[in-house]
Amino acid sequence: MKVLVGGIHQEANTFSGVRMVYNDFRRYHGAELLDCLTQCRLFKEAGYEVIPAVFATTIPSAPLDRTEFDKFTEDFFSSCNDKGVPDAIYLCMHGAMYIKGVGSGELYFIKKLREKYGEKVPVFASFDFHGNMFPELAEKLNYVTAYKTAPHVDETETGERAVRALISSLKSGKIPEVKCISIPMTFPGEMVITGEFPSCEIQSCTEAIVRDKLAMEVSWFCGFIWSDSMENHMSLAVTSWEFSEELDKRVKAAVNKIWSLRREFHFNIPALEVDEGLHTALERAGNMKKVFLSDSGDNVTAGTSGDNAFMAEAILKYIKKHPSCADRKILITGIADREAVNCCTKREPGEELILSIGGKLDSSSTAVEGCFTLIRTGVIPESRSNKSMPFALVRKGNTDILLNAERYAYTDPRQFEALDIDLEEYDLICIKLGYLYAELEEIANAAYMVFSPGNAPQKPRMIPYAKERKDFYPLADVEFDMDGEWEGWWKRG
Repeated sequence: MKVLVGGIHQEANTFSGVRMVYNDFRRYHGAELLDCLTQCRLFKEAGYEVIPAVFATTIPSAPLDRTEFDKFTEDFFSSCNDKGVPDAIYLCMHGAMYIKGVGSGELYFIKKLREKYGEKVPVFASFDFHGNMFPELAEKLNYVTAYKTAPHVDETETGERAVRALISSLKSGKIPEVKCISIPMTFPGEMVITGEFPSCEIQSCTEAIVRDKLAMEVSWFCGFIWSDSMENHMSLAVTSWEFSEELDKRVKAAVNKIWSLRREFHFNIPALEVDEGLHTALERAGNMKKVFLSDSGDNVTAGTSGDNAFMAEAILKYIKKHPSCADRKILITGIADREAVNCCTKREPGEELILSIGGKLDSSSTAVEGCFTLIRTGVIPESRSNKSMPFALVRKGNTDILLNAERYAYTDPRQFEALDIDLEEYDLICIKLGYLYAELEEIANAAYMVFSPGNAPQKPRMIPYAKERKDFYPLADVEFDMDGEWEGWWKRG
């Protein structure tokens, strides 16, 4: 039996002004795809022939337009056109892709997949917790699962869960179906941390349904609030061979629980206005090292432009105004500016140079100008989602600024180690994230987040949707017609 594998993984921030093209994605074919999606080894171990199409991935970023997205679909189908109709398909997806002028990238692609291979070929897929799952998409799939953690630490486990489920289905000859219910609420991911209440209670509730063998899988989706689409709601996707009355009862209870807890979601670290956050973090940094300050508005892992130097400018101004903080050793990471990096690569360490940093990718981004000392240049190694790129480290007083040639997300201390940057040296580390990823949280002595400007506002009412949105909480105190939703989606089919 033959299993076709592949997918596309992008979290699309529709408010970013950076143009994305398909060539910006890292693309894996053949053996490279199987090395990247390690869960596919389980197919081979079970005796199935694996047909690798393409797996395309990039860090969160701006949407593709239809022409660019069609380059992916052409890439996918051209990689397997001569292999015939597969017995099954496994896809590694995100869930928050968006195509300009079209809508959901996942729905657009899976419709094309169904047009080519028909409705009877089972399609199993794994997704990101921050995906926008909705009934029309879910019902075109036979199995849906999502990460159970945010920050994410179970990507591999989630993929393996989907692959094992597909193997089980092929062996039994029984093909499951998926039903999904949308819940009219959405929050920034920084308010939905799965290790904390209320998220941990919701996950426990959904996992109990699977543990009691009422369903193959139940996945809660947080949704992606920085997508200007009508699908950016929380949702619950249920995969089962049989939708019994008891399963109906338990899922309805889970949805009611999620809705009842809507006022309990909160930030897991102090979230402050910029001036207060700067003051608090710099005061704390006077007593300890490795105080982290999240530049949440330009959080690259939320798909922002990554070139906003607003916080760099604010920190330099604050230090000038408060000389008592001048002894703080500060690292600001990592502003995307190829022009500035190129300028640095032409100079020698220790040289002074005039730079305009930031503000070149998105017209709404701030630039900071001044005289800086070059510390060093180098190359950031490639990763699963990033190609290698040059970087530069410059200094003004006791403040170091790390520049990347392209957008790049720093989520792990090992990324800094690879650049010979020792975080232990710094009192304050200003980073383009929202919540800290687990590896950074582990080393942080204190952490704060500021409501900085950018493409990912943490306050939902500040998100510039094209049309006023009153269809989800907390933008409006909406009523959730559970019975109407149930009849409209859950009972259908």
